[in-house]
Amino acid sequence: MHLQSRNRSMRLEFAGKPCRFESDLVLGWTCSRFDSQGNFIRVQALVEGQEAAIGALKQGQKLNTVFKTVAAKLNSKKEGLSSHLPKNIGFAIGIEYRDAAFVLNAKNERLLEPGMVFNVAVGLQNLKDSKKGDYALMVADTVVVPKEGESPVVYTQSCKKAFKSISYKLQDEEQEDEEEDEDDLLIREAELQTGSRRSRHAKSASEIAGTTEEIEKRKKHQEELARRMLEEGKARLGDAKSTDPSKKAGKEKTLDEYIAYESPEAYPASLKPRQIYVDMQNESILLPINGVPVPFHISAVKNVGKIEEGDNSYIRINFHFPASGNINNRNKADAPKFPDPEKDFIKEMTFRSANSDNINESVRRIRELRYCSIERQ
Repeated sequence: MHLQSRNRSMRLEFAGKPCRFESDLVLGWTCSRFDSQGNFIRVQALVEGQEAAIGALKQGQKLNTVFKTVAAKLNSKKEGLSSHLPKNIGFAIGIEYRDAAFVLNAKNERLLEPGMVFNVAVGLQNLKDSKKGDYALMVADTVVVPKEGESPVVYTQSCKKAFKSISYKLQDEEQEDEEEDEDDLLIREAELQTGSRRSRHAKSASEIAGTTEEIEKRKKHQEELARRMLEEGKARLGDAKSTDPSKKAGKEKTLDEYIAYESPEAYPASLKPRQIYVDMQNESILLPINGVPVPFHISAVKNVGKIEEGDNSYIRINFHFPASGNINNRNKADAPKFPDPEKDFIKEMTFRSANSDNINESVRRIRELRYCSIERQ
């Protein structure tokens, strides 16, 4: 077992999940997921063995005494368990990660002194598992050797290591397969009744059993919506085929009926001075005329184009007006109806900008807004 091993492209099993805490000065280590009763006994013995090692860190004790204390504790829990101990069960830690002169092994006879800091890492290696193969267990804490008559100070005391805190009971594969088969059967039965094709993971047996009434209500609501849409479609189709001009004219809007803003106070807050602003929500464009933003509904715009001349870019906006080439222009699908064709109308407007990006963006947004407006009509 090596705490500083490099990562490799091997799959990490649940049984060896490390948890480190500021490993430059202190180190805490636990393992997780032990399903069998044998693992419970080993983990319990391992934790008790580490606690015995911490208790053996006393002023004047030899380092090898700590190792022997752990071995005796493990053998008392299960005969021969100490044979799975690694060559050392910890080392001094501080400014350096590992002090090779103060290693907790069976041969080191150096003496413990108050204030020394040790990483007490008790582990069991080469343990056998019939399904997973060999595995190892380890519990580690950073401990300060106390003065005579005092108890050791564990810096990593908050790291949990009790079996109930680090173990997770996972279902057996056979049990999972049986439960999945039962869920699949319930889901297939529900799909045959409702026509639903939601994924297996999005449903549970309790959900399927409790939603029969909701599904029935939803079905009736969808039928009602379909009936309304059919009636509205027939009504629109009848109006389109109608030859009565007065009936068609009654549904057309004139330009003076389009109201995007009740007053200048209702203009968008993001409106900038001396810039073209396209308001997608209110279907309008605000054009700066003598520094004052003036709104135009998108239905008044005939087309928009861009011209490049030298270092400047120009945007040209053409508007619908009664005498634009053909007086019957208003009969086209994208042309509005004029309340009074005898009044004066703006034919076109041109704006110049040194920033071509602004012009390109304005042209794009105006065309997009105009297309959406025509589609809705």
